[in-house]
Amino acid sequence: MRPRHATISVLLSILLLGLTIPTASAGGVRTEFAGFAFPAGMFDPEVGASCVAAGGTYVTEPLPGCVLDPGTTREHGDGRLLIRDEVVLDSSYAWHSATDALSFLSSGQPLPDEPRRTGYNVETFNANFDATMSGPVWGSWDFYSFGDELMFTGTFTGSFDKGKPTIRAVGIGVDAYKGQHVWMNVVDQVVNMYGHFLTPGA
Repeated sequence: MRPRHATISVLLSILLLGLTIPTASAGGVRTEFAGFAFPAGMFDPEVGASCVAAGGTYVTEPLPGCVLDPGTTREHGDGRLLIRDEVVLDSSYAWHSATDALSFLSSGQPLPDEPRRTGYNVETFNANFDATMSGPVWGSWDFYSFGDELMFTGTFTGSFDKGKPTIRAVGIGVDAYKGQHVWMNVVDQVVNMYGHFLTPGA
């Protein structure tokens, strides 16, 4: 099921995306980006409205998120939580510098200028959490424009520390973006997404 266009909303932080480094051609053009990744519906005036519009359910436990498919969750008596194949929907907005991303937060200008990371991310999410919501996470992702064009696909790995993410992601372009690579980090801070694209032979 492909989610419908998620409503663009005003942002802040949290969640999402790994490792498995792709092979890149020498002599490519590297383009840096920074911005925001967060659960769809997180900043709606009515909680979760854009998540619901996309066919998901907005939840706050065990982590805030827009759930398209709950997968399977096993709870243990000692507080451990094992999550497998949960499908979640995240929104993402990217600029070519953290300064521009912060300017958007304070003034609404400039608008996102990195379209390859502005859109929505459909993730298959796995985690082994302890009672403090700490532990490893991993999975796969597909990134779409807000016009529903599939642009990149990849994997992620990382960890949560008391609910706060440190995630590494990598992906490759498809269709119009074939041959391009992306590396990315999502961390617990205001501008929470950093990375770069490599366009081989450009």
